[in-house]
Amino acid sequence: MDNQLLLFRDLIHAHTGLFFSDYPSLEFVATRLQPRVDETGCSSLSEYYRFLNEGGKAANEWLHVIAALSRPKSSFRRHRRLAEVLLTILIPRLLSNADRTRLRIWSAGCSTGEEPLTIAMALDEAGLFNRLNIEINASDANLVGIETARQGIYADSKVVFLPTQARLKYFRQTNEGWQVIAELHKRIQWSLTNLIAENDIAELANSDIIICQNVFIYFSESTICQTLRFFKQQMPRGGYLLTDGGDYYTGLVANLGIFERQQIPDVSLWKKS
Repeated sequence: MDNQLLLFRDLIHAHTGLFFSDYPSLEFVATRLQPRVDETGCSSLSEYYRFLNEGGKAANEWLHVIAALSRPKSSFRRHRRLAEVLLTILIPRLLSNADRTRLRIWSAGCSTGEEPLTIAMALDEAGLFNRLNIEINASDANLVGIETARQGIYADSKVVFLPTQARLKYFRQTNEGWQVIAELHKRIQWSLTNLIAENDIAELANSDIIICQNVFIYFSESTICQTLRFFKQQMPRGGYLLTDGGDYYTGLVANLGIFERQQIPDVSLWKKS
């Protein structure tokens, strides 16, 4: 591999947690960062690398690096099973404690916002906002994605798979697209946060339910393990974690021995041990 690209890989990994292991992915990095090279006035990728190494002067530029390298993919349709599991399994388990009146949910890696909004719609339909003090936090490291989530405006292609009743209840059609109604949108606290910034996510990770799906696919194994250990440290006793499925990720979480696998079909669900 080109030494310059290897240096970029290690620098990006250290600052963002994103990891690119093979040459094609490193070529992707070079291609996606070229507009930033031009935008910052750097004459080459090597000069841009030196610029990113300048500490505080480059702090804001790292936000653009993450945005350039992110490949957000989300829709309201893909989160239906997640909402079902929360309503029928996780929340009833957590509410088995008769004294519980508060519930914290964190969508860690919310992309453009469809995941937490799907959850909020499901909770509203079940009348749970009237029964409990529910706090929903949603964060992402991609400034473009989180800005879309904060605006809450989606194209026809994003909402087409929503049931008509839900679309008409929770969205208003505008010239820009489908706008989430304010009453639902304000249920969610949005933040621009990187999972490797432990000081920034410490309070968020103190949640009864953490949803961290389609995030670890961008991380190295060491970063995944570091993140999982921090989640466990911050989560309350009996907290639940939803992660990516597949043998690699389930094996990784299981081998850490800090979460207990919950045998629920179609989801990778873990409980703080």
